[in-house]
Amino acid sequence: MTEPYAPSPELEDFRRLARDFTERRVRPLVDEAERSQDFPRELFKEWGSQDMLGFSTPVDLGGSEGGLSAAAVLVEETARVCSGFATSLIVQLTVVPTVLRLFGTDMQRSELLPALARGDLVGSLAVTEPEAGSDVRALRARARRVEDGFAISGSKLYITNGTLADFYVVAAVVDADLGHRGIGLFIVERSNPGLVDVTKMDKTSVRSSDTAELTFRDAVVPAEALVGGDLNGFVKLMSTFDGERVIHASRALGLSRACFEAANRYAGERRQFGKPIREFQAVAFKLADMAVAIDVSQLLVYRAAARADAALPFSREASVAKLVATENARNIATETMQVHGSYGLTADFPIGRYVADAHLETIGTGTSEIQRMIIARTLEAP
Repeated sequence: MTEPYAPSPELEDFRRLARDFTERRVRPLVDEAERSQDFPRELFKEWGSQDMLGFSTPVDLGGSEGGLSAAAVLVEETARVCSGFATSLIVQLTVVPTVLRLFGTDMQRSELLPALARGDLVGSLAVTEPEAGSDVRALRARARRVEDGFAISGSKLYITNGTLADFYVVAAVVDADLGHRGIGLFIVERSNPGLVDVTKMDKTSVRSSDTAELTFRDAVVPAEALVGGDLNGFVKLMSTFDGERVIHASRALGLSRACFEAANRYAGERRQFGKPIREFQAVAFKLADMAVAIDVSQLLVYRAAARADAALPFSREASVAKLVATENARNIATETMQVHGSYGLTADFPIGRYVADAHLETIGTGTSEIQRMIIARTLEAP
């Protein structure tokens, strides 16, 4: 009997398409984007033209409903070429569409989801704040009720696609007395005059992903901008995090593949004492350990994605995949640097980028410590 997380022939066919597209259309853009820290917005249109952005969008709204497994494949193949590009892709592909698909009103879904799937509009999720990262309940942004709507004030940090977005899904506290139940999610257009500052952040990791700091000062939105027409924004966000963790784990898997391919190639080219260094046991064992870790990460990522697509509980599996795949990526990147020796520190090789990007993996969408805490809560006492 086929295991539920074994890749289907259709998924492998899609992987070939995704890899071909990524090699032809994405890889040539990476070096310049990494230097300039400018994500090429036209890539969203290109992904959209290939029907690759609609996996979280219903078919009747222009999507393909390919599910989490297909989205994971696309992110993995993109991260194999560039983690920064994969980071911007994730928000457009899964993060924003999933919130709108699950919780948006009919009008919000019909107006925004088709445009996101085509790449005509770029969306962004604005939740993180200086004092509210993993602890969403510590949000300080406020949405004050005004006539016919809300006025939003506060700052947001580390917002992916922040300077590219046409609109943001912004988390803000409406009623502090209700605790986490008093948080709302609001659709705020980039043109809103209350969005007084959008500043691109200077980063050492995933440099080609657009990341910004946002400042809202009485950004007035109509009542229909409230996602779903009700509060409970905390619950809405939490319900999407499992899927996000699987997708971020697939990004880590793609980065791991890039590292292994670089190390394997270099170990065959670099010669010492008259033979390629891959023939020395010290290097050969490093390559073997990388290959094993990648196999483990792949099994865990696609097990979690398959359970999600089968509508089975996958919270624990998502955290396991996120924890293992991201820590494997960090370890593999470090070992790849070791294999390259001093050459890995030069601009002639992308190894420094791989190491910097790998350190994001264990932080974003819940740190490794958060994942361990989630997993520990699922353990039964003897």
